[in-house]
This record gives sequence, structure tokens and C-alpha cells, in this order.
Amino acid sequence: MGQYIIQNINENGYLVTSLEEIASLLLDVEKILKIIQTFEPLGVGARDLKECLLIQIKEKGDLDSLVVDIVEKYLDDIACNRMIKISKELNINIEKMQEVCDYIKTLEPKP
Repeated sequence: MGQYIIQNINENGYLVTSLEEIASLLLDVEKILKIIQTFEPLGVGARDLKECLLIQIKEKGDLDSLVVDIVEKYLDDIACNRMIKISKELNINIEKMQEVCDYIKTLEPKP
């Protein structure tokens, strides 16, 4: 992006491209990345583990709001095996919590 901006500075040192045009290119990059992330293996190009898992959940059509919520907010707690803490905060039983964790473990953390 910086290179694009530099290439659009004229000989007088003025930026000749509007910020709107530059911003639209950034949006295009985001759209392209979203497409790439749907390639095999699913989640490739994710910027972190959370995004990787959410991409897989979305593409598999498993949009259980509880699973999404746990991945979005409690990934560190899952990694540290704090299922009781999560189940208390979300007011769900430990069996349901274990079921969600088992599902999350089926996802690929490193596509």
C-alpha cells in the first residue's frame, strides 16, 4: 500500500490519487483475502487462530452462535482448559461446554 502511495506522488511531491481511491483498493484487498481464505485448505490466509477457526465454522455452515461466541471470546481460556470458568460465565452445563470444545478440536488450527 505504501508503495502504491509513493508511486502516485508526482514530481512536485504531491499525492495525485485520492484517498478514496486508495481506500477502495484496500477494500478490494480485503475482498480478495476473504476469497482466498475459502480455498483449500479451508482457512488458509487467516491472520490469526481465531480468524482461522471462524472461517472454518462459517464455511462448514455450523453457525451455532454458542460456538462462534466461545471462539471469539474464550479461545485463550479453551487453550488453558478453563471450561468450568467458561460454562459458568455463559451459564451452560459442563457437558455442553465439553461438546463445544470437542467440536472446536476437530477444526484445523494450521491450514
